Amino acid sequence: MNEQQLQAEFESKMKALGYSEATLRRSAIGAEYYFSGVELDYQRFKDGAEMEDQKLDPVVEANRALLHERSQLGIKKYGVTLGEANLSQIEALTHALEETLDLANYLQTEIMRLKNNKAKNN
Repeated sequence: MNEQQLQAEFESKMKALGYSEATLRRSAIGAEYYFSGVELDYQRFKDGAEMEDQKLDPVVEANRALLHERSQLGIKKYGVTLGEANLSQIEALTHALEETLDLANYLQTEIMRLKNNKAKNN
């Protein structure tokens, strides 16, 4: 079986497991598959492993797709993967803290909005 046939069979099996067309990502280089982060599954498939039936959680799959998209955005913006960025521990922790503070602000905004709407309706 040639590479193209192998990829088509893999894609068919992944769709049968519940991966939607929208989660299929191909890298700009070569024919490396990104099914919401299951490129390792493709390698296992190429090596002859059977794809196990599994129930997919759509929330987890949506997050996997978002993680991949954010990763690609970061690579495009900074030219390196997060693993290649070679951030110091203090830099990594500072970035994490800043992102966490942004999250806290978004959460607080929505909590206040819900409380305000509840007060208006009572």
